Amino acid sequence: MKKLATASLLALSLALTGCASIETKLSTWAISMERSQADLRLKEIVVGDFTTPYLEGGQGETVFLIHGFQSNKDIWSRMAKQLTKHYHVIAIDLPAHGDSNILMDKSYTVPEQAKRVIAIMDKLQLTQPVHIMGHSMGGAIAFHVAHLAPNQVKSLALMNSAGVISPQPSELYLRNQKGENPLIVRNKDDYKKMLAFTMSDAPYIPSPVIATLTRISIAREKIGEKIYQELNPKYFLNPEEVLPQIKVPTLVLWGDQVSTDPKGYRYAHFFLTGTDTSIGKTTVACALLQAANQQGLTTLGIKPIASGCEQTADGLRNSDALLLQQYSSLKLPYQEVNPIALLEPLSPHLAAKHAGRRLTMNQLVGYTRATLTHRPQFAIIEGAGGWRVPISDREMLSSLPKELKVPVILVVGMRLGCLNHALLTAEAIIRDGLRLAGWVANTIDPTMAALEENIQTLKQIIPAPCLGVLPYQTTPNIEALAECMSLEVLLTKPA
Repeated sequence: MKKLATASLLALSLALTGCASIETKLSTWAISMERSQADLRLKEIVVGDFTTPYLEGGQGETVFLIHGFQSNKDIWSRMAKQLTKHYHVIAIDLPAHGDSNILMDKSYTVPEQAKRVIAIMDKLQLTQPVHIMGHSMGGAIAFHVAHLAPNQVKSLALMNSAGVISPQPSELYLRNQKGENPLIVRNKDDYKKMLAFTMSDAPYIPSPVIATLTRISIAREKIGEKIYQELNPKYFLNPEEVLPQIKVPTLVLWGDQVSTDPKGYRYAHFFLTGTDTSIGKTTVACALLQAANQQGLTTLGIKPIASGCEQTADGLRNSDALLLQQYSSLKLPYQEVNPIALLEPLSPHLAAKHAGRRLTMNQLVGYTRATLTHRPQFAIIEGAGGWRVPISDREMLSSLPKELKVPVILVVGMRLGCLNHALLTAEAIIRDGLRLAGWVANTIDPTMAALEENIQTLKQIIPAPCLGVLPYQTTPNIEALAECMSLEVLLTKPA
């Protein structure tokens, strides 16, 4: 019955899309349902010049939740559903956010907002120290609260916290330098882009809620710009000086695809495949790694499975895997770079069979994930042969990027017949439900007729950007080839 009622409501919402008053009512209903399921009740207090709405529910020690820039108290509702079973939860609207009043003549720097949060805590008569959690801008505010009022904080949790000056520029910083701010919404398209920028895997949000939130965000343009201008690290406390003074237990959380990663970039991991065997996958992989090295990123090349290895005093070694190891800034043992090494130069399923081994996708996924726990900012996971390569009688290597949930880079060996091979491979990658992040033209036949025209044809037809065109070299010069690569599209979050 509940499912039927929900389906009916959604159908009604679709029929009424465009009617602002109905959308607002449906949005209010949806938000109220979220609060109710989390056992949260809406309350309100006045502190100084600001009215502060807040959500409260549950019993036990207090967990005090602070939202991020341009957000509001309801961002916590789904998490609070788990917290209210064990804790007394309070989620506030920061001054000039959510349903709080807006005063354009006030300052909204992080220290000022932290002082207001402390005043709110005092007004709520929280007599015992609280567990304080902040997200994004709220993390920076929570950090300041812990420093300014240490006796009122029992523990601290910082989720994707602002206030960290990174050694490498973040995607948000780079966008700001171009005069762009993906966090400020001026129209409907901006709101969609903002969601894509801030969420790597956005939850389902009913269309009436989206419409209502879009209108609210557009109306907040001016105050949003003011607050963002005041979110300047020069107004923050120096973390290096203050951190040693914070003695409470502190948890710092960062998602692996955060656009304002303090290391500078989100973790960009890719599976690299080719149109065939012997078309220069490793050369391209090393050139990409070197290009990332030159940008100061931590890099790692992985060859989960390699056949055609040589027997050495240290065991089986593969020349491609050794090159990946050489051009990775993270220096790992060979066994982590190439966990499955096979002697005979055959398809992996045959090389394994002749070696008396049985390969499974679970093995490959486990080995690769274990290596990725070293958390390289930029990683290339190189396949074997072409796209559809068997590892057993039932499983294909092409399932590995799907299991790892990483996009694919395609290497096209530029020689006669490459158009057919490239287009069929690109179609297969996309049909398998994977994102083709880009492709590289690697010139392996210097005598190929109409080389430039063929490259232009591929640029027009392959539904992904060309990351580089590598010239023919008898002995690859990786440093020179790295200069031919463009990583910008790989380090920018897809729309």
